[in-house]
Formats: sequence, structure tokens, C-alpha cells
Amino acid sequence: MARFGVLIGAFDPIRRGHIEDARRAVESLALDGAIFAPLADPACAPPAIAPYEDRMNMIAIAIEGERGFALSIPPAGRVGPSDAAGAMDALRRERPDDRFEPIPVEDAPLEGRARWMGDSKGEARSLTGAESEPSPSDPRGRVAAGDVEGEAPARTYIEGQGLYGAPDGPYAVRLRIDLTPSRLAHSRAVASVAVRLAIRWGASPGKAYLAGLLHDCAKGFPPKRAMRLAETAQAPPDDSERAFPQLIHAPAGEAHAREAHGVRDPEMLSAIRWHALGDPAMGILERIVYLADYIEPTRRFARKAATERIRSLAESDLNAAVRECARAILDWNAGRPIHPSTARLAELR
Repeated sequence: MARFGVLIGAFDPIRRGHIEDARRAVESLALDGAIFAPLADPACAPPAIAPYEDRMNMIAIAIEGERGFALSIPPAGRVGPSDAAGAMDALRRERPDDRFEPIPVEDAPLEGRARWMGDSKGEARSLTGAESEPSPSDPRGRVAAGDVEGEAPARTYIEGQGLYGAPDGPYAVRLRIDLTPSRLAHSRAVASVAVRLAIRWGASPGKAYLAGLLHDCAKGFPPKRAMRLAETAQAPPDDSERAFPQLIHAPAGEAHAREAHGVRDPEMLSAIRWHALGDPAMGILERIVYLADYIEPTRRFARKAATERIRSLAESDLNAAVRECARAILDWNAGRPIHPSTARLAELR
């Protein structure tokens, strides 16, 4: 039986202090790890500013690399808990053989906002004080003023997604130059879904986020510029790919992400490179970005039932979801030329 510290709260956003509290508790209580349990709709606190999925994604990115740290997430299709009792009940169902030691969390930046905790038996309670105006130490106010790095370990996510009124970070600044507003909104949606899938399938949430955000960074470039960039990609387009101009933004995006955005990680660059065409040899991160591009919620396809099926498969069988995505592309392009790689991906096992 393992023993875990549990931090329950809105985490709006997760702060460095939360992580430091978890580290201290794990060390002082000799725990096996710490679990962060975000509340979907905190019942005894002011409404959350960031959506629940964004807050989960920020936690996943912030705790990446922290030994023994984990994120409690609801099963696909279910809403997360709204209070500490519900969060503890969910953990007991998910991990019936483990024990949990609640770690007190000063969750809210507003003075007097609820502090969530539980007793030694794991029975949850909340202590709520009177509301007040935001204090000078309000992290969300400091985020809006540009002091993201000082408080928020998920800085890249906050700046990239435009949360809390934060000023654009370097990636978003460049994307606003290169992309239309609708394409930027799509890229942000892909990045969010990619983090969720990375959590589900054990990939790096941080890498998934940035690869998703930048996957279309060369979309809309003039054809000659896109082709010049594509020729400098680590995997330049071959003759068969050059026959599909609508796909050239992917290898061009790999080169642009490297040159303009400073991305050096080969796994992330490869995910950008293959997000449009796909390839049977893709690794987990590449498959995640390939799928996220297709299933992000702002996408509107004529065959809604097929899209919903792929969204469901993405949570239960990654390879099957990739295969069905490729098959849907074949179906929708019936009678038109199809790249051989997509046809091979449709036979993935």
C-alpha cells in the first residue's frame, strides 16, 4: 500500500508554492508521492477564471519531471469533482489500495478564499473566510501585469493560450504575425487537446503543448516560401509529397519552428513535420499531434459521427484512433489522389 499526499483546489493557476508545498510534505511525511486534484467547479470559492481542462493541462506541465507527482483526472466524458469530498472519493475509487494524506493548500489568490484540506482520515472539509479585494500578492493579477515567470510554472502555456490577460509570450507573438486569428485559435485548441492526450498516453505534456501550438506555424505561407523552407527540413518532401501542395506547410513548419521559434527537440520537430501527412512509423508524440489536429473541438466536419468515434478512440486506443483518422481522410477524399503514406496509415495495426 502506497501513501500519497493530496492537494485539492482550483489551481487557477497552479503556482510554484503549490509544488514546493508538495515537495515538503512528501519529504517530511515520507510519502510515496503527491497527487494534484483540481476542482472542476469549486463550490466554496469564487468561480475559476481558466477552464477546467486548461487548469489540468497547466498542472500536468508544471509537475512534469517531479518524481512521484501525479494528476488526478476524471474518466473520459465525466466532469471532475466540485468539492474536496468528491475529489477524495474519486481517488479512493481510482486507487482503492492506497492511503491519502491531505496537504493543506492556500489555493486562492484572493485573501479569505477557501482553503481546502482534510483530516487525517481523509474526510474533507473547507474553511471559508470573507471575500476581499485582490491583494497585491494576487498571482492572477501579477500574471495580467506580465509577471508570469515569478508565480506560474506553466508560463509557456499561460502565455501561449492567452490566459488571465497575460501578454503574449515569444511563441504567440510570432504566431500572431504568421497566422490568421482563426488559425491561431485552431492551433491553441490543438495544443490543449495534445496535452490531454499526452497525459492519457504517457507522453511529455510540455512537448505535446508546444508541438501542438506550433504545428501550423507555416500554414498560409506563399507556396514558394513554404517550399524553400520545406527543403531545409530534416525530412524534406519527396517527389510524391511535392505533388500535394496542401501538405507542404508541415515540413515547412518543422523548419520554421526550428529557425523562427528556436525549437531544437527532435521529437517535437518530427511531430510538426508529420502532423498533416502522417506516417506508420510515427511515435507516440507524433501520433498525438496528428490526432489532436483532427479532433480538436473547433473542427467542424460533415461526418460528425465518424469524428466523434475517433475522439472516443483517442482516449482508449491510440493506434486505432490514428488508423480511423486516416481512413476518414481516405473516405472524404474518395475519387481524388491520396498520398501513399496516408493509405498505409489506414492499415495500421
